[in-house]
Amino acid sequence: MNRKSSEALRARRNGTVILLSVAAGMALLVAAFSHFDGPAARCEGRGGHMLVGPGGETSCISPQTFLPVEGFATAQTE
Repeated sequence: MNRKSSEALRARRNGTVILLSVAAGMALLVAAFSHFDGPAARCEGRGGHMLVGPGGETSCISPQTFLPVEGFATAQTE
């Protein structure tokens, strides 16, 4: 009986260690990727709004004129 309970305790501890390791890894990935700006953040940084069409196409437009923001395409390559 004692052997079964120690094996169960060891398995539970191993599972806890694995779960905490995965959670810590995910937290590190979130922290690392939170410093990168995506296209929507770059568009808003230029004063525009990002629109997504029904086919998944995106466009950065000016909120005043609804025309594409000048120079946004060059900002994506920087």
